[in-house]
Parts: sequence; structure tokens; C-alpha cells
Amino acid sequence: METFISLMLFLLPLGQILPTDTSTAVEMNTLVGAYGVHFGMDQQKVVQTIKDQYKLKPDRKVSREDYIILEFGKIPRKLIHQLRVFIHSKNGVFAIEEEIKLRWNLQQTDLDNLENHQKRLDRILSQLRSQFGNEVFLEDVDLRSRFKKDDFVTATWSFAENHWIHVIYEPQDWELFPEINKIIIIYRDSNRDPRDH
Repeated sequence: METFISLMLFLLPLGQILPTDTSTAVEMNTLVGAYGVHFGMDQQKVVQTIKDQYKLKPDRKVSREDYIILEFGKIPRKLIHQLRVFIHSKNGVFAIEEEIKLRWNLQQTDLDNLENHQKRLDRILSQLRSQFGNEVFLEDVDLRSRFKKDDFVTATWSFAENHWIHVIYEPQDWELFPEINKIIIIYRDSNRDPRDH
């Protein structure tokens, strides 16, 4: 009975981590976006889509040279802390980014905290595999025995039309801010991405 309860506690959050709407579905190796936001959408359509689905407005708008980033707070019923949508002035949406902040419990050892981070990362990778199949690249990372201060890609999925999913475990400064380590999941249309050109 204890094993069953433990298994259920492990499985229950999986559906809350990643988007499950049809806009993220893969058909014949295609990826069209996430959270109802499709690659190529303009800013107005993105704002309306998120408002209709989640009753949210952007918390912040960040302007870059030729694109903007719309930042939305915690998405209801999802275990993510921030949703960011990258929109090019001509090409529309080229990236959708989920940010999952990893708790650092100062009452636990560093090893226990890193083991919890590893479990969270493993659950996310498992959920992505169940939705999209196996990744094309995986950096075999054991957070309990290795720590990088720089960002690194943990896994990548490849789709038709130069569309990608990237999973990144992002450590912050180990001595100063270990409690704000995070996992970032990026849905990206490389053909529309102005940073690639």
C-alpha cells in the first residue's frame, strides 16, 4: 500500500508540469507552439490567447532591438513560475519559455537539495518523452555528483520545420543564490528566431 501511495504522489504532479493542450501536440513530427500560443502569432493574439485560457495579462513587457518578451506570472494549474513569450516584430512568436524555480531548503543538506532537483528534472524529462518521444540529445547529468555554474542544455527534441524543445537546468551563483536554481523549457521556431541570424 505504501508503494502505491508513493507512486501516486510521484505521478500526480506530472500532468501539471507541462502544457497538455492540443497546440503542443506532435503530429508527424511537428510542433506548433505551447499553451495555445502558436509560432508566428502577433503580440495582440498572444495576449488574447493567454487571457482567454488562463485569465492572465502580461506582468511585464521587455523590449529588445527587434523583438519583445511578454512575461506572465504563475499559470493556474501548472507547476511553473513564469511563462515568457518571445515575439519578433515581423515574424511573430519564435519562442515560448517556461521557468520552474527549484526550491532550496536551507534546513536540508546540499546533497538532499540536489537530489530533489534531480528528481524534478527526471519527472520533467519523463513527461516530455511521453508527449514527444525520445530526445535527439541528452547530456547525462547527475546533479548529485556534479555542479556547473554555467547554464547547460540537458535535453533537446527536434521537429520538422526547424522547431525545437530545449530543457535547461540553470544554476545560479552557488555561494550566493543556490535557492533560485531553475529549470527552463523552451519551445522554439529557429526559422523565426532573429537571434539565430
